Amino acid sequence: MGSIADIHAVSIGTTDVTNVRSQGIDSNFIRATLGGSGQPERYGTAIIGKAPIARFATRAIKLTLDKTTTVGLKIDGTDTLTLWLKMYADGAMRKGATSHTKMVIDNGLIYPVTLRASNTDMAELDVACSVCERTGDGSHPVSNTASQSLDPAAGSEEADLHYILGDVTYNAVDDEGVQSVSIDFGVNVAPIGGNGLIYPKGLYVASVQPLIRIVTQDVDMVASIGEAGLDLTSGAVIKLRSVPQNAASSYTAGLTFTVTDGVAYRDDYNGAHLQPGAVGVTIVPTKSGANQLIAVGTYAPA
Repeated sequence: MGSIADIHAVSIGTTDVTNVRSQGIDSNFIRATLGGSGQPERYGTAIIGKAPIARFATRAIKLTLDKTTTVGLKIDGTDTLTLWLKMYADGAMRKGATSHTKMVIDNGLIYPVTLRASNTDMAELDVACSVCERTGDGSHPVSNTASQSLDPAAGSEEADLHYILGDVTYNAVDDEGVQSVSIDFGVNVAPIGGNGLIYPKGLYVASVQPLIRIVTQDVDMVASIGEAGLDLTSGAVIKLRSVPQNAASSYTAGLTFTVTDGVAYRDDYNGAHLQPGAVGVTIVPTKSGANQLIAVGTYAPA
């Protein structure tokens, strides 16, 4: 049997992100075909560009956002990104120490993509890391190294870092029927390049345009939003309840995602026979002074 791997934790610098649910790297090759002069078959191909993007999903939402922030973090010699692969053991579960593999990204920009929360499952955060090569010397910014000991050590991957959907308010008025929330952090990353380099030589945040999508069954709340939308003069707050290990979710502790200014509007309705109808509400955060478009905080101990 060949070397087969499971996922493990992800490391951002010295911060170990546990409760990882999926991970991967999209190579995003740009290939050129070599051919011409009426020749029906190509006589060669070449890689003329490459824009890899690493991705992972985790339930360690606060830990990850504390590190990346809502607008991204530069990945360089100070903070690298490591995806750990835990190797299967034939006839057992996983191999022992110094038997695993790591994929290290030396240069890039890591940023949150989407937070998904509902009434029926643990909330998860999707994260992406656009890769570049700041040295411009042709070295590959993604490396694979075998025969490694896991970080964190095997058996310590899980942590008390789970959350589930909590309350939502618009202008300090509760929405009593929220079914799910999706926060698109809207971070648009653009490359810096030239001179025929295969990789981008740098990356920058071109724009930050977050949107929050809410599905609710609270008809009265939706009616109060109005046809022209609701000016969030007192903001909007989305809460995630903390879920301790081996216990019920908390009503008094969790995370908050606060929009200081913006507008909320209803954008669709779906119903079916003998089932409660649901309405989609979109929040468009807007800039208000020095406030963040979406501020991450906590309520009570979290």
